[in-house]
Amino acid sequence: MTTDNLKPCCDSCGGLELIPIGIPLGTQLGASISWCSSCGLLQSFYSRRPQSRHAPSVSSNANWGNIRHGKGVRVAAIDSHLRRIIPESGPFRVIDIGSNRGDLCKWLISRNPDISITAIEPDRSITSTYADHHQITLLHGKLEEFSIEKLGNFDLVVNLHSLEHARSARSMLLMCAQLLVDNGLLLVEVPNAEIIRSEDIVEEFFIDKHSFHFDIHSLQNLFDQSELSFQYLSSTDTHNITAICSKASTESGILDEIEIDAFTGSFKPILPDEFGVYQERVLGNRNRLKSVAQRLKNLAERQSVAIWGATRLLDALVVHGGSEPNRFTVIDDYLSGHISDVHGVRVESSDILNHVEVDVVVILARSSESEIRTKARTLGARHIYSFRELFADS
Repeated sequence: MTTDNLKPCCDSCGGLELIPIGIPLGTQLGASISWCSSCGLLQSFYSRRPQSRHAPSVSSNANWGNIRHGKGVRVAAIDSHLRRIIPESGPFRVIDIGSNRGDLCKWLISRNPDISITAIEPDRSITSTYADHHQITLLHGKLEEFSIEKLGNFDLVVNLHSLEHARSARSMLLMCAQLLVDNGLLLVEVPNAEIIRSEDIVEEFFIDKHSFHFDIHSLQNLFDQSELSFQYLSSTDTHNITAICSKASTESGILDEIEIDAFTGSFKPILPDEFGVYQERVLGNRNRLKSVAQRLKNLAERQSVAIWGATRLLDALVVHGGSEPNRFTVIDDYLSGHISDVHGVRVESSDILNHVEVDVVVILARSSESEIRTKARTLGARHIYSFRELFADS
């Protein structure tokens, strides 16, 4: 966001005191990160424009992206929230902002056969599986390209990992508020900047695809600016922030069925001097990956090893740790349907474990670690290690 004289200003509060705090590792767009001294919002500003179409990248640096599979991962993670909001029958209108490959749309239809959905997605190449469904009105484009009059009003507005991509996060939230019926709800989820404090972080958090980076405090400030109030706010997940909101004036209706989880303020706001500490930690941790890679090599020389998770942690192990992925079976249930290989190794679905005997499964995932561990055990895995465990022993 800029002022009339093109001076950068805070997208959330309009403040002009933006403090440059650093440059993301491996940025391809000349990104720099600034911190608002008034509200704490972290914003990316770019010196180069993105190409119209990027190749998919599983990079552990800032140039990660363009695989478009993340919403499928998160729909399963927020299942319990959705079930508390969506009735099992009866008319109910939902708009899905950034509908991606249609995972949420399909979940909603399975939940309520009477539901009607407006799906907004700019990428035509990934919408064929749900484009013609009679309960879905698919609009190709970005939210800000459509008028409120054209879209109408909804019982639920879903903004799942779209806000961080917006041209203006505040403008997007204001539009979301306008799309709500009086007692409607807005469900928002964004990556949690709290993860930069993780002791084992090896991935660049400030990726080129994200213009805004939120902690709980800066997100709360943004909602205050947008005349929205929290009805639920997760405060235990260091990977994602999940919020359920209403118009500030709403006092009744569907909100009565939501168990309100009061924000306790347990997280401290991200401060500008933390960026340097975070980046030094990432670089130091990447050096430690050589030890992790050696341990994996030793395991693979004695036993059959499967790597479960084919994205950024695997890339970090290969690029910075020198790991040789062709020593392993590489599994990723989400990625296997969208790209054929990573670092020259075929990406398999977990069904491969029904056909190939594996002695050890190594989980290279963070927020989905628990779910993967459970599934690996049901598929007969005897020895399971997580990245977190291997890194702690390095």
